[in-house]
Amino acid sequence: MNKLLQIFAGVLFMMSVQSAGAQLCISTDESVADASAILDAKSTEKGFLPPRLTTIQRDAIGTPAEGLIIYNYNHKALELFNGKVWSPLSGGFLCGISQVADADGNTYNTTLIGEQCWLAENLNTGSMIDVTVHSSNNSTIERYCLLNVADSCGQYGGLYKWDEMMAYETEEGAQGICPEGWHIPTYDEWETLVTYLGGWNDASNKLREAGTRHWSIGNTGTNTSGFTALPSGYLFNNAYWNSYESGYFYTSTENPENTTQAGAYWITNNNVNPLVRADPTYKKDDAMPVRCIKN
Repeated sequence: MNKLLQIFAGVLFMMSVQSAGAQLCISTDESVADASAILDAKSTEKGFLPPRLTTIQRDAIGTPAEGLIIYNYNHKALELFNGKVWSPLSGGFLCGISQVADADGNTYNTTLIGEQCWLAENLNTGSMIDVTVHSSNNSTIERYCLLNVADSCGQYGGLYKWDEMMAYETEEGAQGICPEGWHIPTYDEWETLVTYLGGWNDASNKLREAGTRHWSIGNTGTNTSGFTALPSGYLFNNAYWNSYESGYFYTSTENPENTTQAGAYWITNNNVNPLVRADPTYKKDDAMPVRCIKN
């Protein structure tokens, strides 16, 4: 029997197995399937090889089925989709492999930087409001979208005023609008991140997404940290500032000298001297993206 006929015969056999509701055994010793299995692979010489995907390819799977299994090239691990997020097949949370879901069901990748576990994406939870509307303490998380375009929230995440981000709490390190088990990073936790990555100059390139898909031309970011900082700018006086050139991030730390202000870090794309900078005096009425850190 030639190769084409063998393939055709195999397809017909599989169709007959499916239609009869029977079991299938793939073995090297001609044994039958175990009574409890619809598919039983047996060998003392070879293993089972699942689909092998990168993280980008995995995340591009449309509506993955609960129980779907792949091997992740980037993470060097088997991963299972549990109906909400991808997790290591071995179970438990493993930073850099496991995903996290927010209250709206949006999923986020994670990255381990030193001893800190960060979301590798900006939060995008809540409902968009117009740039002229002030977010308020109600039952809805309210976010702004870059340039007042709804689709930009899908790329850059939402921008939130400080009080909204903090869920109208003021305690440093509060959960705010982060998923359960995560919190809004403090000023000191950002300082720890920047120090671990080599200080003000080195950290900028290591934190920024590489390429010019989002950053302006000339981006020198390498994203070796996996943080994938994006140039979402910030909202100030109903206008968007420094979009595509800088990424801004609030901390949960108030300015001890002026409680209308809070600390923030911002990441620039300056070809001559890219920096991460800190400023404890940003107005709480500005709106910035949110990154969460694991408790």
